[in-house]
Amino acid sequence: MNARTLLILVIAAAAALLAGYWLADDSGNDAASMALLPGLEEAVNNVSAIGIYAEPDTPAVTIERGEDAWQVVQKGNYPADIGRVRSLLLALAEARRIEPKTSNPDYYERLGVQALGSGENFRIKLGGVDVPGLLVGDSVPGRGAFYARLDGMAASWLASGTVDVPLDPQQWLDTDLLDIAAARIADITISHPDDSSLTVARPVFGGDLVLEEKPEARELARANILDDVAGSLATLTLTDVQRRDTLELPSDPVRVRARTVDGLVIDATLYAVDDRRYLALETGVDESVASRFRPTADDDDPENETGETDLPPPDMSEVEREATQLNERLAGWIFSIGTARYDQLTRRLEDLLAAVEPD
Repeated sequence: MNARTLLILVIAAAAALLAGYWLADDSGNDAASMALLPGLEEAVNNVSAIGIYAEPDTPAVTIERGEDAWQVVQKGNYPADIGRVRSLLLALAEARRIEPKTSNPDYYERLGVQALGSGENFRIKLGGVDVPGLLVGDSVPGRGAFYARLDGMAASWLASGTVDVPLDPQQWLDTDLLDIAAARIADITISHPDDSSLTVARPVFGGDLVLEEKPEARELARANILDDVAGSLATLTLTDVQRRDTLELPSDPVRVRARTVDGLVIDATLYAVDDRRYLALETGVDESVASRFRPTADDDDPENETGETDLPPPDMSEVEREATQLNERLAGWIFSIGTARYDQLTRRLEDLLAAVEPD
């Protein structure tokens, strides 16, 4: 081997060692394939809490895993949006170190990885797993990446992925309340504090809804307006929540009772306080409604000549289970809802009738 060949090999070996030095972490793993938070991917199911900090000491959002659901601590331990929690944990577990960045604190602010309190960055700390806290800096949308720095490390990193982390606890709430389809409603009664009320009811299973208080001389405002009333408990969502005993409420609420054809009872109490609209919910069962809407032998077989109608009581176990589960989740809370849905749930008789034509 001549001197020229030896020199080339030495230079190549030095270059390889230098590349390995820059791309390797303390354990010697290749940084291009190394997890941003080593060990999290294997232990992600052990995460018991998520703390999100915009300031050094006090978390803006704390989410803890309870027995049955993730809960937002700042909202009285109300259930969190499980989809958002899973998305965050998956993003953190899948994030990879693309390339090392500055270790000089003087340059941290360029990447958004400076100390908390002086920018829009935030820190994530996971409980239940042995991984460091993560300071999340600026995103790099064109690369699907973001800058980050781990607790206790001077080096910052360009990491793969996107970390969507609202700093408002309200945005972590499970916003779904009820989804009772209009077709399931047997009747719904709206009672106002001035003793006026209206009832929209379905006389027979599968039949059309009727407005019980409709004057004979008046017409409905439009053909499907009663379907809107019956559907007012479908896709019902909250905008905020707090414990019922933490809020002073008026003594003259609007009360709504809805009963379904299978016997579920929903009692809604609605309050208007300044520009806020509040809702409380409780559920129960009513076997008499389920019995009334249960098909008889004649309904099942029009040619059945026995006329048998003396049937045993309906099986209420499924509805009772549904009512119990709803109460466990909804009772004891006051929910803020949108003004449009509040108005829909608190309609008056005149709201459903066509205007009287002048003589």
